[in-house]
Amino acid sequence: MRKEQEEKEREEWKRKIKEAENDKETQENIKQQQREWEEEKKRQMRKLEEKERKRRERHKKQLREKQEELENKRKKFERERDKEEQMIEEEREEQKKERKKKERREKE
Repeated sequence: MRKEQEEKEREEWKRKIKEAENDKETQENIKQQQREWEEEKKRQMRKLEEKERKRRERHKKQLREKQEELENKRKKFERERDKEEQMIEEEREEQKKERKKKERREKE
Protein backbone atom coordinates (compact mmCIF):
# COMPACT_ATOMS: atom_id res chain seq x y z
CA MET A 1 0.00 0.00 0.00
CA ARG A 2 2.76 2.42 0.98
CA LYS A 3 4.79 1.50 -2.11
CA GLU A 4 1.81 2.14 -4.35
CA GLN A 5 1.33 5.56 -2.77
CA GLU A 6 5.03 6.40 -3.20
CA GLU A 7 4.90 5.30 -6.84
CA LYS A 8 1.88 7.55 -7.44
CA GLU A 9 3.75 10.46 -5.87
CA ARG A 10 6.81 9.78 -8.06
CA GLU A 11 4.59 9.77 -11.14
CA GLU A 12 3.16 13.10 -9.99
CA TRP A 13 6.70 14.52 -9.74
CA LYS A 14 7.48 13.33 -13.27
CA ARG A 15 4.25 14.91 -14.54
CA LYS A 16 5.09 18.24 -12.89
CA ILE A 17 8.59 18.21 -14.38
CA LYS A 18 7.16 17.45 -17.83
CA GLU A 19 4.64 20.30 -17.49
CA ALA A 20 7.42 22.72 -16.58
CA GLU A 21 9.44 21.67 -19.64
CA ASN A 22 9.57 25.17 -21.08
CA ASP A 23 10.43 26.85 -17.78
CA LYS A 24 13.88 25.61 -16.70
CA GLU A 25 13.80 27.44 -13.37
CA THR A 26 10.47 25.92 -12.41
CA GLN A 27 11.66 22.54 -13.62
CA GLU A 28 14.80 22.75 -11.46
CA ASN A 29 12.66 23.86 -8.55
CA ILE A 30 10.40 20.82 -8.96
CA LYS A 31 13.41 18.52 -9.30
CA GLN A 32 14.85 19.93 -6.06
CA GLN A 33 11.52 19.37 -4.30
CA GLN A 34 11.46 15.83 -5.65
CA ARG A 35 14.99 15.14 -4.33
CA GLU A 36 13.95 16.49 -0.93
CA TRP A 37 10.83 14.31 -1.01
CA GLU A 38 12.95 11.24 -1.91
CA GLU A 39 15.36 12.00 0.94
CA GLU A 40 12.47 12.38 3.38
CA LYS A 41 11.05 9.02 2.23
CA LYS A 42 14.46 7.39 2.77
CA ARG A 43 14.73 8.95 6.22
CA GLN A 44 11.25 7.73 7.13
CA MET A 45 12.08 4.24 5.88
CA ARG A 46 15.29 4.12 7.94
CA LYS A 47 13.33 5.27 10.98
CA LEU A 48 10.69 2.57 10.43
CA GLU A 49 13.36 -0.09 9.94
CA GLU A 50 15.11 0.97 13.14
CA LYS A 51 11.84 0.92 15.05
CA GLU A 52 11.08 -2.56 13.72
CA ARG A 53 14.58 -3.79 14.57
CA LYS A 54 14.21 -2.56 18.16
CA ARG A 55 10.78 -4.17 18.42
CA ARG A 56 12.21 -7.51 17.25
CA GLU A 57 15.08 -7.21 19.73
CA ARG A 58 12.67 -6.54 22.59
CA HIS A 59 10.55 -9.48 21.56
CA LYS A 60 13.61 -11.72 21.32
CA LYS A 61 14.76 -10.62 24.77
CA GLN A 62 11.30 -11.26 26.28
CA LEU A 63 11.22 -14.67 24.66
CA ARG A 64 14.67 -15.51 26.01
CA GLU A 65 13.64 -14.39 29.52
CA LYS A 66 10.47 -16.46 29.34
CA GLN A 67 12.45 -19.52 28.24
CA GLU A 68 14.89 -19.04 31.11
CA GLU A 69 11.99 -18.71 33.53
CA LEU A 70 10.39 -21.91 32.23
CA GLU A 71 13.70 -23.75 32.38
CA ASN A 72 14.21 -22.63 35.99
CA LYS A 73 10.70 -23.79 36.90
CA ARG A 74 11.34 -27.14 35.23
CA LYS A 75 14.60 -27.59 37.15
CA LYS A 76 12.92 -26.64 40.41
CA PHE A 77 10.11 -29.09 39.75
CA GLU A 78 12.63 -31.85 39.01
CA ARG A 79 14.55 -31.12 42.22
CA GLU A 80 11.35 -31.21 44.25
CA ARG A 81 10.23 -34.41 42.56
CA ASP A 82 13.62 -36.03 43.18
CA LYS A 83 13.51 -34.92 46.77
CA GLU A 84 10.00 -36.35 47.17
CA GLU A 85 11.07 -39.63 45.60
CA GLN A 86 14.05 -39.77 47.92
CA MET A 87 11.83 -39.21 50.95
CA ILE A 88 9.45 -41.93 49.79
CA GLU A 89 12.34 -44.31 49.29
CA GLU A 90 13.73 -43.49 52.74
CA GLU A 91 10.31 -44.08 54.25
CA ARG A 92 10.08 -47.47 52.54
CA GLU A 93 13.50 -48.40 53.81
CA GLU A 94 12.53 -47.33 57.30
CA GLN A 95 9.34 -49.40 57.16
CA LYS A 96 11.27 -52.37 55.86
CA LYS A 97 13.73 -52.10 58.75
CA GLU A 98 10.88 -51.84 61.21
CA ARG A 99 9.22 -54.97 59.82
CA LYS A 100 12.45 -56.93 59.97
CA LYS A 101 13.04 -55.73 63.48
CA LYS A 102 9.52 -56.71 64.44
CA GLU A 103 9.89 -60.12 62.80
CA ARG A 104 13.10 -60.77 64.74
CA ARG A 105 11.42 -59.86 67.98
CA GLU A 106 8.52 -62.17 67.25
CA LYS A 107 10.89 -65.06 66.52
CA GLU A 108 12.62 -64.64 69.82
